[in-house]
Formats: sequence, structure tokens, C-alpha cells
Amino acid sequence: MTEKSLLSCSSSKESSSALDDEIKLLREEVRALNWLARRKEQEWDSIVRLLKQKEERLLRTERQHSLGQSAQNQLLRTVIGGGTGQNENDNIMDKNDLGPVPEIQKQKFSTPGNL
Repeated sequence: MTEKSLLSCSSSKESSSALDDEIKLLREEVRALNWLARRKEQEWDSIVRLLKQKEERLLRTERQHSLGQSAQNQLLRTVIGGGTGQNENDNIMDKNDLGPVPEIQKQKFSTPGNL
């Protein structure tokens, strides 16, 4: 072999070795980025799942609050208005009207003198 061919051979071995090292490094970096991408995807999925749970809980709580307010308003209309609260006329109350007499006031109580 000539000197030129020996130099050519050794430089190609060095460049081949350098390319092998670069390939190895790039493969490791690709593996690391794939792992990181999977982790971020899992993290994103967890966040979206938590967000959906919180949105559902918010809707349920708002609905309960709304139903509670409706029930409370209905009860107030019934108790204060003396009606059932089913129509508009039940909500109108004369200023002299104190509403229906509660059942407890209608009952006769037995006292020691009435026995």
C-alpha cells in the first residue's frame, strides 16, 4: 500500500468512527425526546381529565344551587303568600292578610283545667 492509501484508509476509519459516534448520540437523543413527549402527553391527558372533572362538578354544584334557590323561593311564596306558588295570583298577598292559620293554632289544647 502506498502512503496515500494508508492515509486515506485511516481517515476513513476516523470519519467512520466519528459518524458512528454521532449516530449513537442522535439515537439516544431521539429516544430521550420520545420519552419526554410521552411524559408530556400523559401530563396533558391528566390535566384535561382534571379540567373536565372540575367543569362537571361546577355544573352540578351550580345546578344544585339553582334548584335550591328555586325550592327556597317556592317555599317562601307558599309560606308567605299563603298559596301553593303554582300561579301568579298565589304570589299576590293583601297587606292585611297574614296567610293561613297554621294547623297548630287550630287544634284545641287540653289544659289541666279542661281534663
